[in-house]
Amino acid sequence: MRTGSSGRPDLPSDHVTPYDRFAWNDTEVERLLATGEHQRELIAYFGVQEHTELARLAHKAASTSNTSDTRVLVVPGIMGSQLGMRRPAPLPDDVLWVDPIDIELGRLDAARSIVDWFADSPTHLVHDWLWLSAIGHLADCCADLAFLNTPMPEASAHLYRLLEPYVDRCIVLAHGVLCTGAAARQLGGLAAALGRHDEAIKYLEAATVTTREQRAVPWTARAQLAHADVLIRRNAPGDAESAAALKREADAAIAIIGAEGLAWRSRLLGERLRQTRDSA
Repeated sequence: MRTGSSGRPDLPSDHVTPYDRFAWNDTEVERLLATGEHQRELIAYFGVQEHTELARLAHKAASTSNTSDTRVLVVPGIMGSQLGMRRPAPLPDDVLWVDPIDIELGRLDAARSIVDWFADSPTHLVHDWLWLSAIGHLADCCADLAFLNTPMPEASAHLYRLLEPYVDRCIVLAHGVLCTGAAARQLGGLAAALGRHDEAIKYLEAATVTTREQRAVPWTARAQLAHADVLIRRNAPGDAESAAALKREADAAIAIIGAEGLAWRSRLLGERLRQTRDSA
């Protein structure tokens, strides 16, 4: 990458890839956000809305005196992963950014578009060091879309076949940057998206055991909420009561950790439970 006379990266203004961010350290990115320098590049990377909010926070932080040694890092959203896509020579491999935050923010069209792309090009994937985490994030997108009653069965079936060999493992992004918990949870979500309820329950029960052993509270709660949703949809005798018990346990964890990404799922499950009881 080229550098200017200051030694800072001299990025092209018309293209910023996920790799380009690592040319600047966190302190430099914070300074650039506060001063407004390299605005075009930062907007291309963060997006308009996120850049606006981060720039506001960086400017506020720069204008506020800090007399303590405590430093607070503001992290926008949750980390996604990139998925390599092979293209015919002489074109280089492309990069697709998989961002589960689309679901959290209600951007369902964005989530569907990336899943659609995968369903159309499942054989074009580059098996690099981020492949498995990206597949896991796509699986979560499919599971959440099904949770919101907009399933994508073709993509879910492709992802299920890719993830199944990793059923007994946990998925880790890059060099331990992020762990998304047991792959069994994501397989359970895919099985649920495909309407295979008994299979989904088996995977989600296994995922809950694994994440409990790891003391991974958010992933345990998420597996429990997914399990509860499958039980509500299956609606066999006793399923509603079991779903309510799983929801109560997950809610206790949510109250402690304050995870809005889990809270909205719990609220939706509460509505479904009430509808199930009213129709009984």
